[in-house]
Amino acid sequence: MTLNEILGMWRIVANENPASLHLWQAGNNLNGQIKFDDLSNTENLSSLSFINDELRFTRSGIDQQYSAKVRGDDLRGTFLQAGSSYTWFGRRMPSPLLELSFDNPRILPIDYRASSPGAQRVLVIVEERISGALLSSLSDGISILTRFFDDLQNEGWEVVAYSLDVRSHETRERYHRHLPDEFLDLYRFVKKFYHAAQTLGGVLLVGDFPTAGIVNLEDRQVGQILEQHELDYFSVDAVLADPHGYWEWMATAPTFPPGSNLGGRLPFDDSRHPNGSLYNRNQWSAPGFITHALAQWQVHHAERTNQKHAADSKFWVGRITASQSAWRTGQSGLEYSEQEELRLLVDYFNRNHEHRTTSRQRRGYIFLDLDFAGGWESESNKWTNSVTQSSIVVNADSNSLPATQWATIENYFNSFSEEHLVCYYMMHSDFLNHYFAAQPGSTEVVPAAFPQSFTSPGSVFSVSVPGGQTSVKALHHFALPNRSPYSRFYLLGGCDVGDIIHRPQYLAAGERISPATPLHRQYGAQNLAVTYLMRCNGLAVLAHNVTSIPADYTPVYEAWQQGQCLGDGILQLMRNENVAGQIPHPYRNIVFGDPTLKLSY
Repeated sequence: MTLNEILGMWRIVANENPASLHLWQAGNNLNGQIKFDDLSNTENLSSLSFINDELRFTRSGIDQQYSAKVRGDDLRGTFLQAGSSYTWFGRRMPSPLLELSFDNPRILPIDYRASSPGAQRVLVIVEERISGALLSSLSDGISILTRFFDDLQNEGWEVVAYSLDVRSHETRERYHRHLPDEFLDLYRFVKKFYHAAQTLGGVLLVGDFPTAGIVNLEDRQVGQILEQHELDYFSVDAVLADPHGYWEWMATAPTFPPGSNLGGRLPFDDSRHPNGSLYNRNQWSAPGFITHALAQWQVHHAERTNQKHAADSKFWVGRITASQSAWRTGQSGLEYSEQEELRLLVDYFNRNHEHRTTSRQRRGYIFLDLDFAGGWESESNKWTNSVTQSSIVVNADSNSLPATQWATIENYFNSFSEEHLVCYYMMHSDFLNHYFAAQPGSTEVVPAAFPQSFTSPGSVFSVSVPGGQTSVKALHHFALPNRSPYSRFYLLGGCDVGDIIHRPQYLAAGERISPATPLHRQYGAQNLAVTYLMRCNGLAVLAHNVTSIPADYTPVYEAWQQGQCLGDGILQLMRNENVAGQIPHPYRNIVFGDPTLKLSY
């Protein structure tokens, strides 16, 4: 047996005295506590070891020396006191957090990893469709997920892992558009876990899971007509991270105060009704909540206060997904490959493990387009507590910088051949159509060394990469093949998260998507974020909406400086945005990747 297999809670009897034994690992050291039922205090154990399936420890206060052979979930041995030997035996107790799926056969427990008392807890939910492959053994006999859980446990996380079979409620199929009640399945289980666990650091979703959205509405007085306009609609995980919320997926959401004669409709159509209203598309309704530009309306919330604009996130949510990047690119569109999806996921978890076990120099990179270029200096100054100025590379559409540092397409692509720990990108990309060349004398030219073709891994199918002066859009679909094989970066900001999901038109020349479009075939900013994560060897991507004021990433930099995980910084950032004055775009964030990772090791 391995050390990880004995960690957790044990119920023991020592010389007819019942007790609870708690074992955990901190770094490479085994730690433990014991609490006898008839004693009021909990004792810390000393001289703990586990060698050749034998557990040893000492109750230092009364000099009792314990030893026992461990076989599976049972142990049996003796302890010495004052020269006499006594028997003791025990059985490991399963965590009650692994028993929350008894009423849902589509949710099954996978693993539990104990940690120290009061440790931060993470819930990992793996899509059942891919869980078998990720639990298959590698060459060293340890699966990708097992090693991942080992890494989390070694860093002090308490891990509870489940699988969830994501299927259409209408057809029972996989690879489908996600409907509202499917998200509510996920939301209800996370909510149940949160209340059962009482403390939860975050939720990590591995695979293709449904998401929810938020819409901002604005009233515009046009002559004698009060028109209602959509400011933005984008996917976030604020809904999933708020276990006290009450969500409706009806096209007209019940979020308006009594007596209001206005109606808000979740928008699934780009076009506008002649009077400025949004079309009511019941068949495409998705889970979501509405906020108003003037903070007049708020989502129904169990902890509703005037200081909370809408949802109140209690934990972070991260998504490790390759479903939108698992394509073999061809002229007819995207040919999805589950084999490619699994290859990308295995590659990501290998990169994740490497980052946890390898130290590296702190470096940073800033890339801002013209709309936000004026903020590069202040953003760079915020990094000074975490990384020296000499280690920060800046490219921005600013005349205050040399031409070699402008935010050109060439510098943009070249940045992926470097190894930056933290990257700060800010540009518009609703449909992957970044724009460059804002400064005089700059041209939108693909680097000369950029590959002329791209072949999807695991396939002989290749396509040409347009060179010269061209749109950057297509090049993202070809997965930025010039990225560094060693790059392991965190991406802050980056693409808009607008127009990610539930758009009205089916794929037309790769421009827009439909609610009927399977998730793995959707273009848009989410696709770009997954490309950053999977194809460009990233570690985590914080995508957010940049059509309004940029986010204040100070909490993330503070987490970086203090050696905390990325999720702690993201959660604080979202809480900072959850104020009535932070409008019109609260909850602009969605995290791809692993928020348990630290910004440096």
